[in-house]
Amino acid sequence: MRLVAPLAVLAACERTVTEHIDGNDGALRLALVNPTSCSACDPWLGVDTVRIEVLRHDELVDAAEFSYPEEALSLPDLDGFGVVRVVVSGLSGGEVISAGRTAEITLAPGITREWPLVFLPVNQGLPVTSSMMAPRSRHQSFTLRDGRVLLAGGLSPGIGAAYAGIEAYNPSTGAFAGLGYDLAGNAGDMTRLSYDDGEVMFVGGTTVAGGVETPVTTVTGFLEEADNAYPLASLPVARSAPCASRFAAHQAIVFGGHQGDPYGDMLVLGEDGRWAWSSFPMRDLDETRVTGCVALADERTFVQGLDADSTGVWPFTSESAPYLEPAECFEKLTAGSAGEAAVYGLGMALVPLADGAAWVGGGLDGSSGRPAPTAREFNPSAMRYEVARAQPTRPRVEGPVVDWISGDWKAWGCGFVDGGRGEPESTVELFDIESGELGPVVGLDRERPGCQLAALHDGSLLVTGGFDAGDEAAVSAAIIVPWMD
Repeated sequence: MRLVAPLAVLAACERTVTEHIDGNDGALRLALVNPTSCSACDPWLGVDTVRIEVLRHDELVDAAEFSYPEEALSLPDLDGFGVVRVVVSGLSGGEVISAGRTAEITLAPGITREWPLVFLPVNQGLPVTSSMMAPRSRHQSFTLRDGRVLLAGGLSPGIGAAYAGIEAYNPSTGAFAGLGYDLAGNAGDMTRLSYDDGEVMFVGGTTVAGGVETPVTTVTGFLEEADNAYPLASLPVARSAPCASRFAAHQAIVFGGHQGDPYGDMLVLGEDGRWAWSSFPMRDLDETRVTGCVALADERTFVQGLDADSTGVWPFTSESAPYLEPAECFEKLTAGSAGEAAVYGLGMALVPLADGAAWVGGGLDGSSGRPAPTAREFNPSAMRYEVARAQPTRPRVEGPVVDWISGDWKAWGCGFVDGGRGEPESTVELFDIESGELGPVVGLDRERPGCQLAALHDGSLLVTGGFDAGDEAAVSAAIIVPWMD
């Protein structure tokens, strides 16, 4: 099959350009999507060879190369392949300069699947043509099961207001669109909880009243299958960017994010199908000094704080719940045995590891007031910090970490290089959190303080929002197709 002619010549990077690559057996048709609009965004510029590879369970099962543009491009025979991922790369002099991947595609006999593939110059932060519906910073961003990226809430330029709006980015069209429903209240700096049944909660956050940032009590549920957001029972106390950890199928703990009495809040789904909150005193933990937490592989919660007394493990799980009182079970560190790699501070990235430990990266070292240069792993069995296997090259404060392609590979982006949010870190880097292997460090198209990062199912990365006060380009987004040789 031949490659369908480009729409209005590829010089038309002024609008989305889509091409199709068809398969000889009719099993699959790829729609190549370019959502960008800049002179350097043409993925075909300089390409002399196109390589098409088919992977199954991340193993190469077929490949073909074509001289471009002399030869017509076609997919190999995919009959009987089942679940596959297709990689298209454009080469110049043997070097990959453009690429794109599909998500995993399930093929069935006699059925033709058409699938979008974002095809762009590699390892560059390129501006997306479509504008976001609102100029968001410090918002929530995550990828839905259907491949779209949902954006919720956030703060406006100059931090003059907070938003309740929700919108989504569609990678098959490269466009943002409103969804017709909102959060329960205006808020940025929310904490997100995700459950196995697809329900997502946005908990607490920050609103702006009279130019002052103020914590909120609102909680919003979102269910993708119903394509709807809805208010849930409010927090007993207002919390901004609280620590929230799911420790069982339908339970969670929330604490921190306020300066009142040291109480935690327990979230439980009742037999009537309603979520409800209950508060309890945190007798062994000063929650006002907690800076983050993460659910470990065994359901226990690692708590990161500003000192040893506010750092440790909360062992309340679905198995231990009948035998433990949540108010009395925090196991804090002993300062003298926390390990030479111990660090306490703000804005750290916390990631649970498969072996039960927690990866602790970036953030401000409380002892020096500077970004922590070394990533750590917290061993909950020994209650000690150790130097991590994965040492990214650009430590950052408040930078989001997302899964990339496989669970061990992570993308770490946005954030700041200082604690005052005065100097943004305008890169995204990739690394294998288990082995420590490093991938590319990609510069963004512009400074984006307060931006958010989401990994699409095809491996591309969407960077949304982020701005300075009065920034006219605050509704912009960028996209990256990472590539490693």
